[in-house]
Amino acid sequence: MKNHLLEAHNLSLSFDGAPPFLKNASLSLEAGELVVLAGKNGSGKSLLCKLLSGLMEPNSGEVRFEGKRLLSYPESPALRVGYVFEDARLETLGDKVLDDALFGPANIGLKKDEAEAKARSAIALVGLSGMEEAFVYSLSGGEMRRLALAGILALEPAVLILDEPFANLDLQGVRSVLRIIVGLKESGKAILVATHELEKILGLADRLLVMDNGELVLEGRPEAILAQGVAAYGLRDPLETPRAVKDLSWLN
Repeated sequence: MKNHLLEAHNLSLSFDGAPPFLKNASLSLEAGELVVLAGKNGSGKSLLCKLLSGLMEPNSGEVRFEGKRLLSYPESPALRVGYVFEDARLETLGDKVLDDALFGPANIGLKKDEAEAKARSAIALVGLSGMEEAFVYSLSGGEMRRLALAGILALEPAVLILDEPFANLDLQGVRSVLRIIVGLKESGKAILVATHELEKILGLADRLLVMDNGELVLEGRPEAILAQGVAAYGLRDPLETPRAVKDLSWLN
């Protein structure tokens, strides 16, 4: 029997009385599962991610973690759901690597030694050991992304929601993030990756969700969803292989 960690039921969200932008979104995440949430820019991926992590609350519907309603206050299960922003700089809160990773556990009431131990463990998990005293501004884009992830992992979430984790990364940066994602999945964490860059991660995914105009329009095994076609939703099919150099343009 699957272990449902996170469930969302009929989430809708509107602003200032306007028609709902996010409409009746329902999904679940299981322990040890990697789900890709795909959609063009403006499709609603980031809004849905924020609702799932408790950073925002829907106008209607609800999110539950292990059967308990997820709400945005310290006593709620929201601490067990970690969200990593698309722009890693938004999560930079310390001058040095250790200070940054320490911020979360230090601010949920842990004693200094315990908080530091969790921060150092998270830093090691993302491959930044030895850089604890490095200044955050000196990090590369990939290192900054890993540090943002370490800051969330130091809180020991059961669910990780990663919003466009490959943005502005080169090949080595993408690979370093992917290795971390694989290790976290193998450790039993439920992971949702919101991205339009399917070619970078879809081969690792258990399920693919496609979002368009605030609605979840497709869900299933990646092979089945690609067979249905994703171009209609502003996504490039990663299985379309160029045959010649002249085809190496996204205009084709």
